[in-house]
Amino acid sequence: MGKLLVLVLLALAGYWAFTQYGGGTRGLRIEGRDVHLSTDDLDVQFSEQLDYDDALMIFGGDNSQPRNSITHVTIAALPIEQARLIHRDHPDFHRCSSPGARQAQRSIETFSLLGSSSRARRALVKAVDRHEEQLRSGGDRTCLRVHGARLQVASARVRETGQELGPKLARSLRHTQLLLASDASIVDCESALR
Repeated sequence: MGKLLVLVLLALAGYWAFTQYGGGTRGLRIEGRDVHLSTDDLDVQFSEQLDYDDALMIFGGDNSQPRNSITHVTIAALPIEQARLIHRDHPDFHRCSSPGARQAQRSIETFSLLGSSSRARRALVKAVDRHEEQLRSGGDRTCLRVHGARLQVASARVRETGQELGPKLARSLRHTQLLLASDASIVDCESALR
């Protein structure tokens, strides 16, 4: 339930930025381990931290990209290693009626992802779309493999006023894993759980 609250808070933060500054994503530039993102009104700089390579089992997501969004998708997901541990005792843990569902809920994390290429961005959006389709049709969970790096907000400035939003933004993302996806692909969850 706490993870869902974080997702809602992130959506509200995005909405706040939308109502305050309007605009949309203009460009992404990567220079070494620095990642620069420009929206219509904001200039955001991230620094790459540790490399990241994992599969995630998606339990919720948003790819609506409100104006001035600094990521392409936000998902509530379970890292596959954690999913494997729960799967051993509760193979149906991804179903709400399973006794393992509560354990999974406590382990779900929030990930905000930024695709470094149009191919990676399309894969991220497609994974959230597939998750929604599967949810509506009663299908299996969607899993997403992400290769890239963890990011940290270095600065965020409102271009027109020069107002620095970096510390506020970093605080609002403190319960979120911010990732740069250099490559992303949908993978079969059953295979990933083995």
